[in-house]
Amino acid sequence: FRDRTPSILGHELAGVVTALGYGTTGLSIGQRVFGLADWHRDGTLAEYVAMEARNLAPLPGDVDFTVGASLPISGLTAWQGLFQHGRLQAGQSVLAHGAAGAVGSMVTQLAREAGAYVIGSGRAADRQKALDFGANEFVDLDNDKLEEVGGVDLVFDVIGGDIQK
Repeated sequence: FRDRTPSILGHELAGVVTALGYGTTGLSIGQRVFGLADWHRDGTLAEYVAMEARNLAPLPGDVDFTVGASLPISGLTAWQGLFQHGRLQAGQSVLAHGAAGAVGSMVTQLAREAGAYVIGSGRAADRQKALDFGANEFVDLDNDKLEEVGGVDLVFDVIGGDIQK
């Protein structure tokens, strides 16, 4: 065990490229980017951070830096679950538990964009948020019966616990 204190936390980031290392391609000074540090590195919560270009992507001008920095982990989790593990295809149906949360909202948006029919679930207070993210239907886990949803092609569960029973 190596003591890494003091240390600056963080794996996700968004910001502006201020300098480029020798041989760096695909980025330019002044470009808005977002990204994810390698797992063995921390420090993205610092004012400046050195990152490998392969870990960055362009951040559109209309996306706030706070939003950009919140996308990598939740977006990657949603993408891998839906497409790499779930093999989601257009025309399929997805039951997205926790559809209004960080990962669940990404699941809802990515699945809809891929042409899936999305049924979101969560608490009553999350209904409109999940529908705004693109859910076709919403199941209130406190008042509706989950069994009435019927069969779906893929269940994406970010809630866990009793919901799996």
